Amino acid sequence: MSEAETGLRVEAERGVQLARSPHEGMDWIDIRTGKAYDAIGNFDGKYLDTDQFLSKLTNHLDKADYVPVDVSQFSAEQRSDIRRFIDTLGNPNVLIVGDYGSRR
Repeated sequence: MSEAETGLRVEAERGVQLARSPHEGMDWIDIRTGKAYDAIGNFDGKYLDTDQFLSKLTNHLDKADYVPVDVSQFSAEQRSDIRRFIDTLGNPNVLIVGDYGSRR
């Protein structure tokens, strides 16, 4: 799976148009608003270390305006754990994408 797929999910689910960011540490820029996006996720859930993933997610908050969290390849339990953590952040700029149900 690729970062490009995550970008397409963000565009489809959020109604934005993204372009690759020229800035290191950011994935995309919203071409209408100039807001930066730095995504995390979109890998097979069997490789997920939840504690490490959530720590990385927290670090992403300092780098971009929006942090899309692509959970498309995670199990229902993994998605639930991630969603609960995101809810505790109270940060509307963390966006869950790809939450279409478990692929398992």
